[in-house]
Amino acid sequence: MLSDDSRPPRVSISDGKNQVVSEVADVAGARGIRFMRGGGSVFAHHGLISPKVAHFAALIVDPSRLVELCRTLRDSGWHALPPTRAQVLPPTITALERDGFDGILNLYGIIPGFFVGAQEAFEILWQLRDETTPSGSRVPILGKLPTVMFAAHNRLGGQWLSRQREMHFNYFLAQFRGALSTAERAELQSLARSLGAEDEVRRMLIGLDLQLDGPAAIPSDGYVAARLGLDHVTRADVWAISVLERPRGRRAAFPGVVAASGALLRILGARRRLGV
Repeated sequence: MLSDDSRPPRVSISDGKNQVVSEVADVAGARGIRFMRGGGSVFAHHGLISPKVAHFAALIVDPSRLVELCRTLRDSGWHALPPTRAQVLPPTITALERDGFDGILNLYGIIPGFFVGAQEAFEILWQLRDETTPSGSRVPILGKLPTVMFAAHNRLGGQWLSRQREMHFNYFLAQFRGALSTAERAELQSLARSLGAEDEVRRMLIGLDLQLDGPAAIPSDGYVAARLGLDHVTRADVWAISVLERPRGRRAAFPGVVAASGALLRILGARRRLGV
């Protein structure tokens, strides 16, 4: 039996995530794969406070290199967790785990509700990135305003995390009302518009006393193609995703609208096409 002195020291969740993200940064950097760290771990860097330490590390990955990074990490001992099948559309998270790490590594290539398209959204966020050096490695992180947007996004981490975010919404809103200047609020609204994400973060924008006007953003062909694994996108596909990918309070009737659009079978085949 091991004595207390001979047991390996316990690593905090925060330190464990920092170490893992630093390792991923080294692997990705060696291959020129861009990513940004998100989630509560970057709050402190921006002078914000996260309500709790999550058990996962969130990375927003260049969509054109996501598959390559996943393969590389699998070769390094990471294992993919089975995706949830409780939703109609394919999951937007690739969740990985490995021995020796108590948490989960969540990789995002598509951000639900950022309708400009996966690659364009990444490039916009990349231009606003910041940087930290946990465990000695340089790690790109989401900028301050994108961090606020992701905190307000209610569908990034599956059903469980959505419930947690909903519980923390008023906490986030009160904090951001005090932390964001008038100029930053205006920049936040402009950023949401440039990402086609005003509907996705609508509650937060309204809570920050911002006026929303103009028609809701329509999903781009690039967004729909990536979301459904399609080479050719029809207007029916765009309409169906426009219905399904908005927050619940902003959706049209379902399933009648989707079925009538003629896109139902293409939606149901999306998981098979994307291999999830």
